Amino acid sequence: MTATVATRAAPGGQIGTKLRRVGDREGYPHGGIGHWCPACRVMHVFALWKWDDNAAAPTFIGDNAVPWGDQVDAQGFRRRGGVCHYTLIAGMLEFLSDSAHSLRGQRLPLPDLPGHLVDSHRS
Repeated sequence: MTATVATRAAPGGQIGTKLRRVGDREGYPHGGIGHWCPACRVMHVFALWKWDDNAAAPTFIGDNAVPWGDQVDAQGFRRRGGVCHYTLIAGMLEFLSDSAHSLRGQRLPLPDLPGHLVDSHRS
């Protein structure tokens, strides 16, 4: 009988008020650390190894470019695709100039996770 080695990341869970560990359940088989994006109004994810282990004012090595395609939002309006391109340093989001949303070029504090991503509200 041979031993099997788990190749999937551990399940997700909240880290402080601003971050979530993500894994298979959330569609990230290699795992990562997610945060709420106030521009896109969805969670974005960095690779776990890029995180400085600071839950209150996190820093992630490098930038994150999150592409998105044409979408239909909750009100039925079609949105054109683009990219959310930013850095996250010492708890501050800086949206780069090629971001395809209204917060491009702005710098603001990383918000807390919204209620639906807080562990006490998840099943």
